[in-house]
Amino acid sequence: MNTAVNDDREWFAAQMRSILARLYDARALRASALISLLGLESAQDPALILRQKVVDAIEQLRLPGAESAGAHDWRLYQILRRRYVQQLTQERVAMDIGLSVRQLQREEQIARLELADYLWDAWRIGERLPLLAALRAGKSVAGQTGDADEEAWQQELDWLERSAVIESCSPAALLDQVFDLARPTLEALRVTVAQAPAAQASVSLRAAIARQGLLNLLTLLAHRVSGGHLVARANLEPQRVVFALEATPQAGDAGPTTHEEALSLARLERLTSMMGGALNVQVDEAGVWQAALALPLAQSIGVLVIDDNPDALQLFQRYLAGTRYAFFGARNGAQALSLADAHKPPLIVLDVVMPGQDGWSLLARLRRAAAPTTENPPAPAVIVCSILGQKDLARHLGADDLLLKPVSRATLLQALDQQWRRIAASAG
Repeated sequence: MNTAVNDDREWFAAQMRSILARLYDARALRASALISLLGLESAQDPALILRQKVVDAIEQLRLPGAESAGAHDWRLYQILRRRYVQQLTQERVAMDIGLSVRQLQREEQIARLELADYLWDAWRIGERLPLLAALRAGKSVAGQTGDADEEAWQQELDWLERSAVIESCSPAALLDQVFDLARPTLEALRVTVAQAPAAQASVSLRAAIARQGLLNLLTLLAHRVSGGHLVARANLEPQRVVFALEATPQAGDAGPTTHEEALSLARLERLTSMMGGALNVQVDEAGVWQAALALPLAQSIGVLVIDDNPDALQLFQRYLAGTRYAFFGARNGAQALSLADAHKPPLIVLDVVMPGQDGWSLLARLRRAAAPTTENPPAPAVIVCSILGQKDLARHLGADDLLLKPVSRATLLQALDQQWRRIAASAG
């Protein structure tokens, strides 16, 4: 293979890395050079078609008869499907398929290259080299992000998802903090600012991410409307807080969106989506930018895990880290009853085989202690966690579900989600 073809294939592989990283970012997909390379410009929704082509290609890598955890092809297919189609974090995928995060990163790189090689042939890219050369010369938006930059961003995104803590703050105070940080930039760009009255009530959300997202959005808009005017407000809704920014230029639009701006917005959109929120940015004919950053209010859901094995408690604590579930651990019945009384967690995970008071008798005591009254909330959902398959016994004794040990993170979270949905539905 000559050097020119090697360069073309490397360029195509870089395009595929970018597409996989932004598979659900319609703006980034529409900006991809692959839209032109595949002749999708005139399609009604080229981004949707491109996404479906990639998802279908990943499914084509699922070879019959390779359904084994040790099979190379099966493992690469699972990595591509879980990381990019299902949008799971590296830590969770590594845990689910039994790899370290470092091993997963190496295998993920191999999987992306194999997918690119497959698509080079399946899409007959080699027959479109003149068009490919023209697109390379044009330096499309999607092709300008290097692999190292994208890997670093993805790792940072994964870290934020795991480590972002829930804090109590008021939307008004959050806006004040952001404007204090942005003041030197706003003054240098001669942007005048008006803040509409914002909600003073305290809410729970991932404040550090909200602060950084608002700061990025504010400074981006300030550069777009240098010498213009910016209005900010925060609206508190039942399940979320919406930060609305309106930026008006001094005289008309400042020109098309640059690559750096598009990349910044795409990353902010991914970050917001990861946290369960939404970003909406629009520009009207007069060049006025309207941006709304909607962030969900965090609801910490207590989970009491009762297990005499400290390693098991540590494992469950890791499983719940970075999720909406707050971990409480107890190693015996006395600790469990004390924590249940103090925190009244709506969810309990209970080991059965424990010295002294076993899980079955503790389950009965927990049920009696948590009997609903006019003062107490409804009884918690109890998920028995056992090495024995005694589902009928567990249900007859008042358990809501039973999980067999060893339990994976995905299985635990699925069981907790199911019980929490049931509790929320019964509460109306």
